[in-house]
Amino acid sequence: MAGGSPRIASAGGRALRDDRYKLIRFNDGHDEFYDLRTDAYEGTNLVNSLTTEQRQYYDRLRSEEHTSELQSPY
Repeated sequence: MAGGSPRIASAGGRALRDDRYKLIRFNDGHDEFYDLRTDAYEGTNLVNSLTTEQRQYYDRLRSEEHTSELQSPY
């Protein structure tokens, strides 16, 4: 989708993803987390029902967000 997610644009936030998972962090403090292999249209937010494996990916993406904020030249 060109221009990013309409949910993020309207609510303000940031999205991070890898080849399987997508983490959306909204400016109001809530997160959404999707398994793009099984839920390509992002219909089921997994953030409140993460498996152990999904929790590892969620934590990694959150960590990458923090690292990229610290290293951002802007």
